[in-house]
Amino acid sequence: MAADITEKPKEDDSTEHKLGRKEIIHLGFQNKTRGEAAFNLISYVGFGYFVVTATSVLATWLLRDVKPVAGKFEKWFTAPITKHTGISSGIMNILTLFAGGTVASVLPVKWLEDRKPQVVKKLDYMLYDENQFYNDPKIAAAHKELDEMPKQTWITVFGSRVVAFAATFAVYFTLGGNKSPLAKAIKDTSFAKKFGKSLDEMSIKVGRWLDGKLGKNNEKVAIYIENAIRENEARMVKNYGDTPLAGYEIIRDKVDANKNGSLAKGDRVLSRVYNYIGLDGFYTLITSVTLWVSTRIFGAVMGMDAKKAAAIAERKHNKKEHLTNASVKNTAPPHADEAPMKQEMVDTS
Repeated sequence: MAADITEKPKEDDSTEHKLGRKEIIHLGFQNKTRGEAAFNLISYVGFGYFVVTATSVLATWLLRDVKPVAGKFEKWFTAPITKHTGISSGIMNILTLFAGGTVASVLPVKWLEDRKPQVVKKLDYMLYDENQFYNDPKIAAAHKELDEMPKQTWITVFGSRVVAFAATFAVYFTLGGNKSPLAKAIKDTSFAKKFGKSLDEMSIKVGRWLDGKLGKNNEKVAIYIENAIRENEARMVKNYGDTPLAGYEIIRDKVDANKNGSLAKGDRVLSRVYNYIGLDGFYTLITSVTLWVSTRIFGAVMGMDAKKAAAIAERKHNKKEHLTNASVKNTAPPHADEAPMKQEMVDTS
């Protein structure tokens, strides 16, 4: 069918219902059609969670484990913050999560939100049969609401990202480090002794456990992990004494001191990467949920009016079309307008 599925028939403005702010916020949290549900999954689960997690894990690995980048990052950034604030280096995961995740989430989410009505309608066209798509009044009403909803702007999307970052920091200071309220509350429990007293400690233990389970040579890997744990405990006693809040940290010493690993002290790269995946995955879950919630609210409060957004889009389209036509005209052969006259003279001679 040749009809443009993104266009809706014009209605009498006098009967048009203007959406209120509360109604806009309420509608923003609903998936009225299959296409809208798919759109939110693509935007806030696909990009907001999985792409951001992958990007942040890569950024963390580059900044903390790849030499010489890691050495400079530690010298100029990590060490001074830890020294002057006493904050665990685990907070660097959140900083790299924000840096990498902002690029990986804000740009694609803004691009998709700019085109939400069109994308949702095309997804609905794919997910429903034609009769239902064109004749179901509920789908038509949902599409009309999408057309009328305020559009996200750079301010609303980036502002939502900052709010998500703040929420992640709040979780970190509550649960993340060994000086957090959670660590102090459960420091003497059997759970803390087995699994860790903070998110930092838990994620490091999980990373080492996964490396031991998934490693190709389990016996050799087990030696590396055991030595890293012993070195970790020795450093905790040396640096902090035998205190209840002393916990685990990633050991980045050389791990291949000899072939069987008996002299190795550091964590294997895979142990570290599994740790980053677990920790960044947890924090990204918080940021992606907060980003989705914040954009629903910010979009309703500070979003661009749908008619104004449509007018701007039409002006951009007309300008682009004008530039394209001008470009085609400028690339035409010289004196193209005279060519028919010359041809006519040749024919009559």
